[in-house]
Amino acid sequence: MSINTIAAAAIGQHKTIPTGMLRLGMLLKGMKFEIETGMKLTRGPKCSSRVKKEFGLKGNAENVYYQFLQLLIDNGCVEIQEEPKSEAV
Repeated sequence: MSINTIAAAAIGQHKTIPTGMLRLGMLLKGMKFEIETGMKLTRGPKCSSRVKKEFGLKGNAENVYYQFLQLLIDNGCVEIQEEPKSEAV
């Protein structure tokens, strides 16, 4: 089984749970927080460690963050929106 197959199956399982999508979003936000601050959100394992274990991703925290973000985009869990451009007055 490839990493993408394992990850897609795990994301599919999360989609069937009512709070699964919320959990995926929290893992993504938690990883971003950990990368920016170097702090953990909980007493347990880091978000990046949880994502690596559940979705079979490899690499350092920043690489895993971008791999996980791409997985969520590819599976329709997250959409990237451009910020509106502000005009100078």
